[in-house]
Amino acid sequence: MDGGVFEGTKAFHTSKDNIVLFRIDRNAKRMAWSTKKAMHSRDGPSVF
Repeated sequence: MDGGVFEGTKAFHTSKDNIVLFRIDRNAKRMAWSTKKAMHSRDGPSVF
């Protein structure tokens, strides 16, 4: 395997002790874009 995709996200506690995710919508878009680009040069499911 010559590559991969990694995305991390940040989570914070609020003053009311809730957990919130930082810009999770942008993170999801980046992950979708990255996985699409990673598979673009592959031969599809036959790789697996």
